[in-house]
Amino acid sequence: MLFVDTHFERDDLVYLCFGFALILLSIFCFVHSKNNAALIFLLLGALTFRMWMCIIDPFIQIWDEQFHALVARNMMKHPLIPMLYRNPVLPFDYRDWTSNCIWLHKQPLFLWQMALSMKMFGISPFSIRLPSALLSTLLVPVVYRIGKIILNERAGYIAALLTGLCY
Repeated sequence: MLFVDTHFERDDLVYLCFGFALILLSIFCFVHSKNNAALIFLLLGALTFRMWMCIIDPFIQIWDEQFHALVARNMMKHPLIPMLYRNPVLPFDYRDWTSNCIWLHKQPLFLWQMALSMKMFGISPFSIRLPSALLSTLLVPVVYRIGKIILNERAGYIAALLTGLCY
């Protein structure tokens, strides 16, 4: 029995509690001038939240995510050709990017990352979202460094904290 009525599953609450514990530990370390430890805990907390966001929605979102997933799935077999339709049945207008056989809506690097993730972990919403989760987690220390260079360590940490908590 849970203390609070919630729509989250027990596993989701474990991710949330662990992520918040890491973030609070990061804030505690930063307040006590242990900046390296604070950044490491912040990075782990951000990764925990992003992994939670990858598993919380078991369906692929309509429009962008579903089209990019389909193109990445087709790139598993033909990595240099970003195809929306592997075998186009109807004729298409090459000037209309929304109904073309070749899909150039997203840069190939991100589609390759999605295709590699699906090849390694199987075709699932989690494997489609994993590269974005990892790259957005790596953005946290970058934001910290930018803030530290522009203003000071406190501004860098606050900016990194906000980056780590946003989705």
